[in-house]
Amino acid sequence: MRTSPQIVADKKNIPRDKTLYFTRNTLLAQNIVEYQPEMFSGYWVIVLITCFSLMCGVVDVVSDGLHQPQNLNVSWNASSFSVTLQWSEQADLDTGCNVKYNVELYSTQCPPEMKSYIREWPTEELSYTWNIFDAIDAKCVAISTEFQDCGNKTQSEKVYKDIPQPKDLVSNVSCTYYAVEKMNCTWNVVTLTPDLQFFYNNKTENILQPCVIYIGNGHTRTGCHLYGEEFLSYDMLYISFTGSYEGRPIKNMFLRNPGDSVTSQPPKFNITMKGDNLVIQSSHPNFKENCWLYYVHVSKCNEDGQLYTAVKDSNWSVNVPYDESCQYRVRVKANYTEFCGSGASDWSEIKEYGANNDPNLLVKAAAIVIPISISCCLIIALMLFRRHKDKILPKVPEPSLLFRDMFNDNKENKMSKELHVGQLYVPSEELVEAKLHVEPKSTLLHLEG
Repeated sequence: MRTSPQIVADKKNIPRDKTLYFTRNTLLAQNIVEYQPEMFSGYWVIVLITCFSLMCGVVDVVSDGLHQPQNLNVSWNASSFSVTLQWSEQADLDTGCNVKYNVELYSTQCPPEMKSYIREWPTEELSYTWNIFDAIDAKCVAISTEFQDCGNKTQSEKVYKDIPQPKDLVSNVSCTYYAVEKMNCTWNVVTLTPDLQFFYNNKTENILQPCVIYIGNGHTRTGCHLYGEEFLSYDMLYISFTGSYEGRPIKNMFLRNPGDSVTSQPPKFNITMKGDNLVIQSSHPNFKENCWLYYVHVSKCNEDGQLYTAVKDSNWSVNVPYDESCQYRVRVKANYTEFCGSGASDWSEIKEYGANNDPNLLVKAAAIVIPISISCCLIIALMLFRRHKDKILPKVPEPSLLFRDMFNDNKENKMSKELHVGQLYVPSEELVEAKLHVEPKSTLLHLEG
């Protein structure tokens, strides 16, 4: 291919990093000139070369916008619960061109999906440090350059860097606040290590506090009992686990909100009668009374129960209309309201009040008892009648026998004896006991005579 002398001469003044674009476009111009040489003179060749040079400049501006930060490095600062990203400035940045950087975090490995985006920060420095608990699940960091006062340069493409993840010592870390200034944190051991330790602190404190009372099974630590602080006042509880594996130290860090898991003992309660209502009086919560709501489940006569609520303003009591014919079954549960956090107690044991009585029980009992009583009386009457029927209903003698006995003095007549016919009534003599007492005459009377 024949090369135009003008083009070769101009190539000597092209910067090295722009030679590629210029050469490509210059060869294209040469092909056009060689294809139709009669249409172009030396003047038109110069015009074409100038146009292609301008095109190369535009391409160069876009290319400069793609300049990216270099030498990315991510490091953990376990003592301060932070991660630091460092990078260096691009080498070919024009003097006087101001830049700032945008740092983005994602929850998936690089290159991340957009839906895994967590948050971002702008900075003008060549490093940025963020608190690990601001993005506890971050696995990928991205950085891009934004150009200011750099002509047509705007923003570079993003550069991604995986955030190194330490080996898991534990998993399923949960902390439950259950009484005044008392909280338990538990976990599942993933990597057995003889020197596993638990540390915690508040966001406002930089000093890690060690666990004093561990909960475990044998030599394996699976929990820690925390006490002596009002943990519900913490914005967040920062947790750190330390241990060693194959001679290398390992640290795991977690973030938990104590208010997200609150519980208590099931409330105690009493059931009393007041007027026509049952009064269910529950015990008061032992902390954060304004944050609790009691659920009182009441069922009667083996029917589906009804749910009542009790709060501080009602003195944790509920009034329920009472039906004497029903037995009431009551249980109570404490719920930590969403305005303060989340959590609840277990249901209390069921208490029973009254008994199930049928309102028509007397009528039913009478319908059963009266016929039975009458039947029993009839049976007894028949038995007595059978035994004394001869006295109650004596045999009536035949008239012929009656007249026969009237003229027959035979006492041996069996029929007469049985019927006592022919025996005249002879009244028995009445014996009268008489006692006579004779007193002698007084000798005085004889003297007077």
